[in-house]
Amino acid sequence: MQTATVINFPDRSCEDESFAAFWDECQASGQHISRQRARRLFHAAPEEYFERAGWVYVLGNQYLADDVFKIGRTTGRIEHRMRQLFTTGVPGEFDCLHADWFSDCHHAEAYIHERLAQYRIEEAREFFCIDLGAIQTAFMHCHAFADPRPDHMIEIASRRRLAAMRRETIRGKPLFSPSEMEARI
Repeated sequence: MQTATVINFPDRSCEDESFAAFWDECQASGQHISRQRARRLFHAAPEEYFERAGWVYVLGNQYLADDVFKIGRTTGRIEHRMRQLFTTGVPGEFDCLHADWFSDCHHAEAYIHERLAQYRIEEAREFFCIDLGAIQTAFMHCHAFADPRPDHMIEIASRRRLAAMRRETIRGKPLFSPSEMEARI
């Protein structure tokens, strides 16, 4: 029988002091976050904190130039999203070249798109003409500067990210090898 995990939320009697410390940490580390969003994240219960959790992915297609990629998001499975994108207007299936799980994939995608705005092919589309390595760097920046986590959410977020990575498959094969999962956690 598994025991329930006890989550210690900040003591409400020291709420202002605890939030102030979290806000100071966000600012000191250069986080791309508003005070209002930081307050919402700090006080959220896990189910609220992770309501926008999901993947930001990079897709390539053999019929596109080697440096043209689709950068999008999904709160579901990446493979399901790839099937949705494989329409009569696309000559071949997409391949997932990079993906990362975020506690707020909507915010993460917007941050990455903003960071890569000069490489966007068309404003109304999510296609970018840029080197894959530069895209991966934007993902790393997003984790470092746009995905803040209060101390009481770090362990939960790490467990959820690892579980999502273990579940994700593309065409019946795991998206991440055990060594990739270990390196990313």
